[in-house]
Amino acid sequence: MTRYASEVVIYKYGDSEGPADDSDIPANVGDLWLDTTSGFPILKVCQSTSPWVWVPITVNQITYADPGSFQIDGADLTLDAGAGKDKPDTAYLAPIMGNLWGTDLTKTGNYLGGIIGAYSITGTGGSTYPKGAVLAQITDGSTDADGAVVAYIDGDSAKTNAGAAFTVKNNNSTPGSGFNYGLDLYVPARDGYPAATPLVADIRLSDGSTVTPTTLKRSITITIDGGGSVPSTGIKARWSSPVACTVEAWSLVGDASGDAVIDVLRGTYSAFPTTASIAGTDKPTLATAQKAENLGPLTDWGSTAIAANDVLEFDLSSVTTCKLLSLTLTLKVP
Repeated sequence: MTRYASEVVIYKYGDSEGPADDSDIPANVGDLWLDTTSGFPILKVCQSTSPWVWVPITVNQITYADPGSFQIDGADLTLDAGAGKDKPDTAYLAPIMGNLWGTDLTKTGNYLGGIIGAYSITGTGGSTYPKGAVLAQITDGSTDADGAVVAYIDGDSAKTNAGAAFTVKNNNSTPGSGFNYGLDLYVPARDGYPAATPLVADIRLSDGSTVTPTTLKRSITITIDGGGSVPSTGIKARWSSPVACTVEAWSLVGDASGDAVIDVLRGTYSAFPTTASIAGTDKPTLATAQKAENLGPLTDWGSTAIAANDVLEFDLSSVTTCKLLSLTLTLKVP
């Protein structure tokens, strides 16, 4: 067998001195040997051939203080244009791959993963660049990736399931521990880079629809109908909010040009029917007009916050000419 200068061989056999006496494939310094003579495999590297010295490979904690980049294991792989296979065959191509195997494991205290990353820096990390247990980077010029992190179900020979494509767990019992957000898409400009704003939408759902900050807005419309006459004043509608939200804008439309003022009152569900005005000096108003609006911000309202289960009341304070009025409030959730 021909050996090349840059070739590294991994041996899977040999006696206690290693595969030193294998004349067909002579060992070189730097070769690896999977030593099974002790009853369990130990990966060793050839440190010397005269005499033969095979040293177990161990990873000890390293303290690094020099400038520049550093990784204990840094692997780069450059693919030729013809690397891999064509469908229906497939090939796995990566600098590093972890594959955890097993069947019917019985121990309940294991952390199990194909790859495990841990972030153990305490105090401040100092850097304003990305920090985390696992970093996923799309590098300059790449435009074809499905995502920085891709979760997929693979194989066709058996039913395969997972609890979720992405999920969270909490294994810290210290009070106050936890994630600030389940998902954080708010990244303001920093270090001369613009804000990390999605190019199309914040989230795309399984039906193809998208979620953006504007799609998190909801609206309610109340109609005051005088039945062909100018309606009387007083409370004309009530609404209980199922979720916490914020009033961002209002729009008032009448069936004719006229005058109208509608006050918006709020109260908690437990305190109802006690309510109080929150519209301040910006009550939805028609002043010799058929339409009016304030698209926000509602700085002249006393309060725009609505808690879950709060009750809103709509009080027609005054009206002339108009026989039909529609008031719409735009709400942001949460």
